[in-house]
Amino acid sequence: MDRNIVMYDVTQGHVIRVIKMAHDNAIKSMTYIKDYGGYLVSVSYDMYAKVWQPANIYGEALLGKLKGHNHPLVSVGNLPGKPFVITVDQQNTIFIWDVRSLTPVQTITLK
Repeated sequence: MDRNIVMYDVTQGHVIRVIKMAHDNAIKSMTYIKDYGGYLVSVSYDMYAKVWQPANIYGEALLGKLKGHNHPLVSVGNLPGKPFVITVDQQNTIFIWDVRSLTPVQTITLK
């Protein structure tokens, strides 16, 4: 694991973009939402997720951070066909986020 995001054109078999030092720590998990303009969400052992727009190949791809966790993140996933991502931290706190507005929709704490 490292801190870079590498995007490939799988049809052509070559790298189309590298985002160096995307996080302060090694990237742990990523998910892609193809709807709503296309979003890539990455998490690392930081306490936030980052939302990227990979279609913006030449400009700044970072759209923003999803902040709210108090512990390092371990996973991210999405709901197919919905504009939501789910992040989970080391203490089993779950956030559901709307990636269009970069805001939390719900928080669930598992004991």
